[in-house]
Amino acid sequence: MTTLHVLAFRSDKPEQNLAREEQLLNQAEDKSPALCFYVNRPCVVLGRNNREEQWVHIDALRASGIPLLRRISGGGAVYHDARTLNYGIVLSQKHYSLLNHRRTHIIRFFRQLMIAAMAPAGIELVPARQSDLNLNGRKVGGCAAAIRRSGVLFHGTLLFSVDYDAYERFLPVPPNRPPQLTHRRFVTSLEQEGIHLGMHEVQGLLTVSLATKLQQKQVPIGAQPGSSGR
Repeated sequence: MTTLHVLAFRSDKPEQNLAREEQLLNQAEDKSPALCFYVNRPCVVLGRNNREEQWVHIDALRASGIPLLRRISGGGAVYHDARTLNYGIVLSQKHYSLLNHRRTHIIRFFRQLMIAAMAPAGIELVPARQSDLNLNGRKVGGCAAAIRRSGVLFHGTLLFSVDYDAYERFLPVPPNRPPQLTHRRFVTSLEQEGIHLGMHEVQGLLTVSLATKLQQKQVPIGAQPGSSGR
């Protein structure tokens, strides 16, 4: 029986958590499916191909002492803090082929998984743009993916609240968004939309959704939600 390893990273250091995700991906070929969760201390994380000067207010970030990191996946720059839940799904190529046998685009496929996961809680997420998840017309989360011979990594964020001041201080309106769509007009959070759901509850919803999908696609699993990682 294949085991779904559910990992709650203990560290809040973003460099450690990003490295741990990449390690899981590099080892995915011979491993069972993994679902990881973590919360970073304040930081800004760039997509693989972002130019710093376009996506970050560098001087403000340096003055604050908040670290700037780069992930292995695409997408835009994001600000993380204690109210941002990060999640990652890591599958071997074999398990991914079984799960996504219709070869739906990886972002579209996993984004639908997130939408299905949140539906039982009455949260109606909607796919938007290339990799966003919207709630009531504004962005509440984003996602990205990395594909290697060893396997696939799909990861993303879900905002429980938004520090708009930090967004405005560290992140310009990105080059792929109209300038009139400021952060306050474009981004929202569960709290701002009146949804009082804890991070552990969301982790449980996503765990059940992924385990169910694996079982439906004949990738039998035995979930271990108590597992933890560093």
